[in-house]
Amino acid sequence: MAVALAFKGKRQTQDVDVIAPVPLSESLREKVKKIALEEGLSTEWLNDSCKGYASYLPEGWTERLIPLKLGLKNLKISSLGKPDLLMLKLKAARERDLADIQFLEIGKKDTAIIMKNLERISRFDPKTALHIKLRLEEWNLVE
Repeated sequence: MAVALAFKGKRQTQDVDVIAPVPLSESLREKVKKIALEEGLSTEWLNDSCKGYASYLPEGWTERLIPLKLGLKNLKISSLGKPDLLMLKLKAARERDLADIQFLEIGKKDTAIIMKNLERISRFDPKTALHIKLRLEEWNLVE
């Protein structure tokens, strides 16, 4: 959803991933279910399971959040910034994530942030860090 709302991507998605500092409240979960029933959506359309990937976000990601102006009165929504979104897309590396990466285009500034982050990630997940580094090398984004 971030690719569509913050970066004008066209790919449709079935859910909205949420990185929240705490689990979604029961009150919010009930409202999500109500919206799902009214709109014919899956009750899992608001997905907070991705918070398990928050440790892969580069330092400073909260300063790069992009506020989304959706006309909502009681809810403030932001998208991850480009390098942060790219980092999670590189971590997931599913076909749709690779298509999103191609759409977003990794720039030099993004690459610098991602490469610095890989140094940190290599301490707790060296396999993922190496996989991402090799992919970036394959794409001629790093030497």
